[in-house]
Parts: sequence; structure tokens; C-alpha cells
Amino acid sequence: MPEPRIHTSEYPPVDTPATPIWSTVLAGAAERGDHPALIDGISGQTITYAQLAHMVERMAAGFAENGVQPGTSSRCTARTRCCTRWSSTRPAGPGPR
Repeated sequence: MPEPRIHTSEYPPVDTPATPIWSTVLAGAAERGDHPALIDGISGQTITYAQLAHMVERMAAGFAENGVQPGTSSRCTARTRCCTRWSSTRPAGPGPR
């Protein structure tokens, strides 16, 4: 089994909020409205705080419709341009990736 790779930052640790991640990220989203929340570094495409809040609400509604309740563990995965490029350079076949 390969040795685990542990990367440490030169910066001090960040405090982990006690609130759920969605409330931390979206706190103040209404006031920020049309300001960029996320910017794709390659294409320059932006998602505003208002758009992000709407996306989060839609995703939460979809989870609820499928029986996901508070406290349920779930995982969302998404391909990004970065990961797609990286994965295309990996060797094909079974084994660690």
C-alpha cells in the first residue's frame, strides 16, 4: 500500500464553522446578489450569489423529493474541466488512480 501523502499549508489553520456549510456559504448571499460567487479560472464563466443560492435550493428540493433527510449522508460528484484533463492523462486499466 502506498504511503499517504499529507500536504500541509504554510498558512495557519482555518477555523471550521459550527454551522452547516450551506448556511456559511450562503450567509449574506441576498445582499451580494449579482456579485460573483464562483469564477471559472479557465473560461471566466461566473455564477453569482443569487444564482448559487437558487442552485442550492433546487438541489435541496431534489434531495428532499428523493427521501434525503437532515442527517442523511450523501455525496455529489461532478466532473470539471481540470479533473477531465487530469483523468485523460492517467493510464487506462485497473489499479490505484
